[in-house]
Amino acid sequence: MTIKLDLLQHDAPSVFAAQLAHATRDELVEVVVGDVDFCPNRVVPIVGVADAYVARDFDIRFKVPPHSAGERALGGFNARCLNPAGPIPNAFGRVWRFDNAAEQTALVSALAFELDKTTNLAPGVKQCFEWCLNEVTDNVLNHSRPEGGAHGYAMVQFVPADRRLKICVFDTGIGLKTSFAGSRYAPATSAEAIRMAVRKGVTNGKGQGNGLWGLHEMVKISKRGKLHIRSDGAEYLFDPSVPSESDRQSWTLEAFPGTTT
Repeated sequence: MTIKLDLLQHDAPSVFAAQLAHATRDELVEVVVGDVDFCPNRVVPIVGVADAYVARDFDIRFKVPPHSAGERALGGFNARCLNPAGPIPNAFGRVWRFDNAAEQTALVSALAFELDKTTNLAPGVKQCFEWCLNEVTDNVLNHSRPEGGAHGYAMVQFVPADRRLKICVFDTGIGLKTSFAGSRYAPATSAEAIRMAVRKGVTNGKGQGNGLWGLHEMVKISKRGKLHIRSDGAEYLFDPSVPSESDRQSWTLEAFPGTTT
């Protein structure tokens, strides 16, 4: 089976999940992609979905141009070595998986070190980057799968032309709306759940409720930052240069209810 993906397509992860749902375990699934420069928000969910199928004994390989950003981004998946192990040189530009606090700490530290050596930073940028990444990845481990087996995926790219960091964290867990179940909050929709999650002190009872709020506040004081959160078919967009926040319907991933990006 061959799946061709256009990563410039907004809903590429959804298209991929829908096609992969027709695969069988007795066939090789070859996923043909072009270059993946500057689109971690699509690459990371695609890898997360593919990795979930590999865990079910499907054989999936990405076919990318040699010596390209795509080869670097997806090489860890093809080699079945997504998790950090030992020293992590050159942590940017590839998808990582983290399964526990030790891997989370190692990965965040490596990404912060990479940021420090990549470009001259304004005061506080590294600390903000490290704090936000720690909080978001911690949310994945603590909230995405209450029944156990929580894990997440992350990728950071630096765009030299406009000195912008692109960061994506993704999980195939229960989603933000379901994570509020049993708490004093009862969001009626996934969009409402996302808006709750970025408010100060809002928690499902298993944390302090400041992680996504803190990320939101740091984006707010940045000059050109943007924050997108997707979960269970809803998308929240925050751009501090625009007067108001906005919601919109977003792509869903077939066979994966919930999920958070």
